[in-house]
Amino acid sequence: MAELLFEEIDPFGIPVRLHLRRWLEHIIPPTRHPEMEPYVELIRQTIANPDFIYRSIKARNTNIFYRLNLERGRYQNLYVAIVVRYTMEQGRKVGYVRTAYFTRTPSGGDELLWIKPRR
Repeated sequence: MAELLFEEIDPFGIPVRLHLRRWLEHIIPPTRHPEMEPYVELIRQTIANPDFIYRSIKARNTNIFYRLNLERGRYQNLYVAIVVRYTMEQGRKVGYVRTAYFTRTPSGGDELLWIKPRR
């Protein structure tokens, strides 16, 4: 079984997993998104408490989670985008992080699925 970096519950109550192998081989290599390396906790927080979630234009079983990064530094006031693909496993829906990156403006998606309630 693949080693999990973390599992977090999204706002729909679905577990979302990030495997260590995906993190090391796809997200943070120098040719991908190495800037994400210190932001594992922000990725986790974005899944649990995003500002909004869109369904992907490219794949109906994929959602994009967005959260504004308010931490000081180079990526302050940029959105972190987390791409999560969902699948059925043993009769229940499970999500897997495909990639994560920073963006100035969310590209949105096919359909707005969720927006953070105002307090």
